[in-house]
Amino acid sequence: MTRPFQTPLVIYGRSANIPAGEDLYVRFLGAWDFEWMEGGIASDEGRVKGEWLFSRVLDNGEMHDIFICPSREERLARPYPEAEYCTAIRTYVREKRCMEAVYLRRGLPINFETRLDAKGDISLIMTNVRNYAMVWKFADITENSFHWINEKSWDGGRTWVVQGELFAVRRK
Repeated sequence: MTRPFQTPLVIYGRSANIPAGEDLYVRFLGAWDFEWMEGGIASDEGRVKGEWLFSRVLDNGEMHDIFICPSREERLARPYPEAEYCTAIRTYVREKRCMEAVYLRRGLPINFETRLDAKGDISLIMTNVRNYAMVWKFADITENSFHWINEKSWDGGRTWVVQGELFAVRRK
């Protein structure tokens, strides 16, 4: 079977359109398994196995990812009321020298701008502010693992509450 949509969509390797030092997501290419921990829930009830898939797409070098929590396998074993099956497109904006992202969740787009800090952590700062501020952070990044944190603020960024976090390992 030919794949008329997928064949031109997915590209492989680095993109010449993104400077090497600014291609922040290239290290995530591939498949990751993770354990999600719901913020404020200490029991096993708040822990869920998930998967995160990253691929380079389009000719400009955009990054496309699919976030699945619980994982497709886990969904067969037990239902999860707050299940996520979402996608994001991350694109390099040359004028800003940064990556921007649009995350699509249940018909609600969330826009982010990416920043790299001195430790090498990647922060996605929500730019289409609603009644809260949100930051997603990739931290402790190695070749085969990373820690991801979702924080929200309802007081203009004075205080932050962890909504959830995950610990990912590269799928073998």
